[in-house]
Amino acid sequence: MLAAVGLGLRDLYNAPLDSDRKPTRAEWHLQDALSAIAFEARVILIAANDLATGVILSLEDVRRVAQAAGRIAAAHRRLYGST
Repeated sequence: MLAAVGLGLRDLYNAPLDSDRKPTRAEWHLQDALSAIAFEARVILIAANDLATGVILSLEDVRRVAQAAGRIAAAHRRLYGST
């Protein structure tokens, strides 16, 4: 009947029926991993930009970049297992 007037079930509701559903544990892990990867990628990008403009990284900066790479690898392992 809805199709006859150009509507669908989606048009009857403001939000999907499961919009109040809490994310599953797997979805939280994925969100956490992606957030961590995005943050650590920004750290690496800043260091890469510094290097590209001739800035010499301090030992502390080099260690932070290594830590960022390790955290990205750890997030990958959490998502895909050890590879």
